[in-house]
Amino acid sequence: MPFYIKPDTIPQENLCSLEEDTNTKIPRYKGSACFFCLLTITGIHRHILNNRIRAEKVRVIDKDGENIGVMVTSDAISKAMEDDLDLVLAVPDADPPIAKIVDFDKYRYQQEKEARKQKQRQQELKHIRFSARSAENDMQTQVKKIEKFLAKGDRVEIILRLRGRERGNKEWAKMRLDTFLNMIETEYKVIAAPKFAGMGMIMQIVSK
Repeated sequence: MPFYIKPDTIPQENLCSLEEDTNTKIPRYKGSACFFCLLTITGIHRHILNNRIRAEKVRVIDKDGENIGVMVTSDAISKAMEDDLDLVLAVPDADPPIAKIVDFDKYRYQQEKEARKQKQRQQELKHIRFSARSAENDMQTQVKKIEKFLAKGDRVEIILRLRGRERGNKEWAKMRLDTFLNMIETEYKVIAAPKFAGMGMIMQIVSK
């Protein structure tokens, strides 16, 4: 369904003057103050779509990803609405600007998903090692380091070193790792589950 804001879904204290576009019958806000209120309320300030596109003409990419050429913007919006979709400005600096016919909710979800992946790739990976026989104060020292890394948004790889016969006692090793993890006060999520590898156990966590 095309992404438009229904006036009755916006708190009255956030409403300024509202009018209806005589051509498209779509509610729109008069004045720059109302426009910026709308962007704040909806959280779509990074996207320009439908009747917010100011260019007279746009190059259109249809719902199947095909370039269907340059169209008058109002015609492109109408074409998107025929399929119950949205016209989203994808490359505003192109000449003419490039717009895509998409389901805006799905488009925004994919954009945000890619942004999260990019952010995750940019996260620095920190390594924390401790021995299965480490004393509690030594583990506390490592835990404090982990909490600092998590606060910075880094990924943390935790390595439990096992020696000799310790490697054969997997249940005991898991228990030691759980004891260490329970000492971490910062909320975190596991992005690589614990597994036995090389000289011990290894896992990765990030802040929630």
